[in-house]
Order: sequence, then structure tokens, then C-alpha cells
Amino acid sequence: MTTSRDAELQSVVDKSGLPLQIAIASQIASSTGPDAFRVLYAEHAWKLPDLNERGFIDLVLEDSRRTTLLAVECKRVLDTDWIFLIPQNERKKRSHAEAWLSYGSSIQMLCYDWADVTCSPDSHESSYCIIPKRDSKATSILETLASDLVNATEALAHEEYQFLRGHDALRMLLSVIVTTARLKTCVFDPNNVSIIDGVMAEAAFEEVPFIRFRKQLTSDYSTIDRQAPDPRALQVQARERTVFVVNSGSLAQFLSLFSVDSGSAQRAVMERHQTRT
Repeated sequence: MTTSRDAELQSVVDKSGLPLQIAIASQIASSTGPDAFRVLYAEHAWKLPDLNERGFIDLVLEDSRRTTLLAVECKRVLDTDWIFLIPQNERKKRSHAEAWLSYGSSIQMLCYDWADVTCSPDSHESSYCIIPKRDSKATSILETLASDLVNATEALAHEEYQFLRGHDALRMLLSVIVTTARLKTCVFDPNNVSIIDGVMAEAAFEEVPFIRFRKQLTSDYSTIDRQAPDPRALQVQARERTVFVVNSGSLAQFLSLFSVDSGSAQRAVMERHQTRT
């Protein structure tokens, strides 16, 4: 028999988000098929000494080929929409994403950096997310989550370095936020926004199962070529990262469709290697 005190305790546990994380891990563990992901780690500790950052990755998923890792952050929110702004001329779905590539031969590491790759599924992409305010910090939730997750993803790559060095191996790491929030796109024409009061004349809203969130999520640009024709533009690009944001009810669909185009990864590896040589 459930008592009122038990109900209160259950509410506390639910709000922690941990039951959601454990349920997601259980769902993935029970998935079958030749391309199914598996849970490699749960509550995986990470540390970036250079930035003095540390934390835990909720889940680390590995594909069946053992070439792709997804660093996953689970976020439970209550009856909330995350609204992603998309200018009308940018509403075309995207197939690219920033991934960490670690590729080495028995002689040397040919690529050990963030790079742009082609991956499925296609989705809309946005750099702006609005979360209805429940407190003064609400609008910074996604940026904070995404930035921390990007650091965690890079830390995971550094952790793996010792195991990849001296072997012919490719590892591609990407970042994913899974949330109970409804994901909505807001497509609008910037020319139809009043610069007097900032109000849009009209906008089209659509609920989507997942979306790419891409913006400058790191302050690191140490690999920039200072002799390039426009190093400032490269600096901005080098600080951009992609985080997939996935509605929890659509996670199974997302994972079933997810894959990285090997050709684009190989091209990125060669570009990075040529830049360094």
C-alpha cells in the first residue's frame, strides 16, 4: 500500500530525472538488431584538466561497429516546450554535424580533433532556443547543458586516446541531449520582424522529434591557423559544436536512423592530417 509519505518520496525521485535516465538505458539495452546501440557506460566520470572541468556523463552509447560513441545527457522537464528559432532562408534540413574524430594508424594519430561530418538523420538546425521562463535562469538551460556536454564529449575522447594510440582505429564521438520537453521549430521571415517592438508579423510552428543545436559552445580555438587568409572567421567556426536534441519519446527512432557517413569522416581525417603536415 502506498502511503502519502511514499507518494512524496516518489515525487522527489521523479524530479531528480534519474528514473528517466535509467529507463532510457533499459530501453536501449533491450533493443535488438544488427545496428542497435549498446550502453557502454552509465554515470561515467570525466575530467578536462586544461579547463578544470569535471562531471558525469549520464550515458555513453556505442554502435555495433564500435566506431561511434554518443555522449548522452538526459533532461526531464515538466510540460515544457523548447522553441528553436529558424530564419525562413535557413529552414532547409541539415545533414552535417561537428563530431570529434580520433583516427590513428600503427605509426601516428592522423586526426585528433573536432571536424564536420555528414550524418543521418537529417534535421532542422538552429542556434537559438527559447524556453518559457519559470525562473530567471530558464533561457540558459540548453546552452549550459550543451556546453557541459561538449566538454564531456571531448574529455571522453582524451580518455580513449591511450587505448587508440598505436592501433589502426577510428572513433567518432557526438553529443546528444535527450529531453521530455516538446521540441518546436519557429520559422519566420526576419524582414517581417518589427525593429520598433521586436514583434514578428507571423511565424510557423512545428513539433519535431529531434533537431541539431549548433553554436559556439566552447572558448577553445587553439588549433586555428594564424596564417590563414581570415583567421577570425576560422576562429568562430572552430568554436562551433553540434549537439543533437532529441525528444525522449523519439529516441528509439533517432537511434535507428543514426549513422555517420564514412566517406565524410575519411575526408575530414585527411584534411586534418594535411593541415598538420
